[in-house]
Amino acid sequence: MKKKFIATVVAAILSASTRLLATGLGPQINFDWGYAINPKSGISGAFDYTTNFALSAKFDSLPIYWAFSFGFGPVTVYDTIDMFNVPISSNVNAYLIRLATTADYWVMNPQIVNLWHWYWGFGGFASMGFTTKGGNIYLDIGPRALIGFNWYFIDGAIELFAQQVFQPMMRFVFGKEGTNNGIFRIPLHFPIEIGCRFYF
Repeated sequence: MKKKFIATVVAAILSASTRLLATGLGPQINFDWGYAINPKSGISGAFDYTTNFALSAKFDSLPIYWAFSFGFGPVTVYDTIDMFNVPISSNVNAYLIRLATTADYWVMNPQIVNLWHWYWGFGGFASMGFTTKGGNIYLDIGPRALIGFNWYFIDGAIELFAQQVFQPMMRFVFGKEGTNNGIFRIPLHFPIEIGCRFYF
């Protein structure tokens, strides 16, 4: 009796895993640009830009499109202390290296003509990054709204897609810049994301 119960549980787990792992996977590139506002210091319009290389994933059993990315790009670090600990007003050009994940739900995906479809939806974003100068750590979180086009080829085995995203965020900065200029930021980003998924 115990063996039958264990066999049934194992079979159920394997069945669920098979459904979960029936996936679409593929490369994605994100051109992530926007602006960050610092409510405390009054620094506004600081330009943010990173290029992110991502793994896009769609699990058949979940109505969510995922992306897991690694990115880098220039960032302006506002540094108010010089080497003699004298307050100054300056900035340091550094690079931001970032790990991020997104999760999107498509509300609609109607056909335009033949292989060509369009979609819109919403989701969420979270990332952690650090600068190459100053030892600063950036934590970002926020919602996303997106609209895009996709094309299916070879009976749905390959999907190409391109989307424009509106992505307001909350940013928390830890390190020298956070200490000097305030921990909290409000970035507003407009990523362009392009990629493909292979379904199996």
